[in-house]
Amino acid sequence: QGPRAVGCVISHLLFYILQHLVTFSIGEEDDLASVEDATRKLSVMDAQGKIWVQEMLLQVNGSSIKLFDIDSKDELENYGLAAVARCEAVRPESRSQSLLLLVCQDPTQLKPDVHFFECNLVGAELIRQDINSALQDFKSGGNTQRKEELLNRVFDDVEAFVGKLQKSAEAFRVLDQRKRSARGRRREPGEGLLTIRARPPSQEEFEDALAKIKYSFSILARLQSNITNPTSEELIHFLFNPLKMIVESSGGPEFASEVRNPMLTLEAVTLMRGCLGEKEAELWHSLGDNWIRPRLDFPRDYAAPYTPTFRSGWEPPRLDSSGQPWEDPVEMQHRHEERRAQVSNSLLNQ
Repeated sequence: QGPRAVGCVISHLLFYILQHLVTFSIGEEDDLASVEDATRKLSVMDAQGKIWVQEMLLQVNGSSIKLFDIDSKDELENYGLAAVARCEAVRPESRSQSLLLLVCQDPTQLKPDVHFFECNLVGAELIRQDINSALQDFKSGGNTQRKEELLNRVFDDVEAFVGKLQKSAEAFRVLDQRKRSARGRRREPGEGLLTIRARPPSQEEFEDALAKIKYSFSILARLQSNITNPTSEELIHFLFNPLKMIVESSGGPEFASEVRNPMLTLEAVTLMRGCLGEKEAELWHSLGDNWIRPRLDFPRDYAAPYTPTFRSGWEPPRLDSSGQPWEDPVEMQHRHEERRAQVSNSLLNQ
């Protein structure tokens, strides 16, 4: 059997092909007090021929590292990025090439596990770079509470716009009924106010509401592993009610389809593909490429970075929870996905 491809891309997600060698639990035995002890023990097992190699797929995304069976694609392990304590490329004395070392410790574990992987074709350094890039973005992205606050501010503005849309439609309906029932009568008190209320929102207000709904999809994908009641999927279903109303009020999908900013993250597109019902998917696809394809699929200058502004005047804090300058979580995810795509392209061109 010839060598397998160095990497593969499945549904836009990059999977690394590697070989699991061994996993040690630090502290499990007296001679394993550190990662360095585990590395030395690997060399001893190598010399004794006690290493059993298992080929598998590794996938890293914005929230976790997953291992899959290479044939069945069944998920074998799922490590949240918060549980990853260390990721390095190390070269034990018994090896001529570096190995990928991954140290993970879930909250339920008293001691961390140390995993060793052989990465002969891809190279441990390349995988280490991708994992550490994901870890850096994850740790600097602020906590869940800040993303939830941002999402709630967006929801407030969408809700306010929908309320304005409903009041406009109701005022228009009342005016229309009066015109039909009493043609030629004298104008009644209050009709001037009704006329003002019946005016539809401006084009800019429609665009802002549609942009914020798109932005919400990407924020919900960022929060997918952090919120449960309601879940990200449930909130996406909720958003399709105002989206449907706005699209219908603007005359159909054509207007919404022209809204570029903000572009969706690949993470959001993947989430929506997996959770939308038939009617929701039909509406989503009717909005065209600006809504159903991630920014990765477009030239870099296709759309500018998006910064939402809010009716209340609220702005995100200047510093995140770790004291670093605040970065928009969606723009941060776009950059992370772009880096991963560059890694993918380098693999495919080898």
